[in-house]
Amino acid sequence: MSHKGTTWLRLWLAAILFISVRLSAADADGNVVTAAILASWCEPYRTSDSSAEPCWSYVEVMRAFAANAPPEATGHSMVKCLPPTITTPELIRVFLRYMDTHPQVGTEPAGRVQLMAYQAAYPCSTVP
Repeated sequence: MSHKGTTWLRLWLAAILFISVRLSAADADGNVVTAAILASWCEPYRTSDSSAEPCWSYVEVMRAFAANAPPEATGHSMVKCLPPTITTPELIRVFLRYMDTHPQVGTEPAGRVQLMAYQAAYPCSTVP
């Protein structure tokens, strides 16, 4: 695939993932999913690799978005800085630890706080 084709493919993927994240940013009643709400869904992961479905799904969507979106789309250069072998339960625990130490962000959108948590745990010095 040519460079131009790869660029368009990345843009389409980023657009699809952005829409998915925006759609998943609200619960069934249309309320914004805040970081505090996501933390409550993820609570079972503190003690095991549970299967709390809303938590897992939300984190997986953000992981896919972060892995495929160019930094310009997210405003975060860390998107490629996560360890390639990190598991979803590990990402969930990174988020929960961040929430423990930054409770003031509980009312912010969950996706934004996830990216902040990943940046804090796995900082990038440059855009990869």
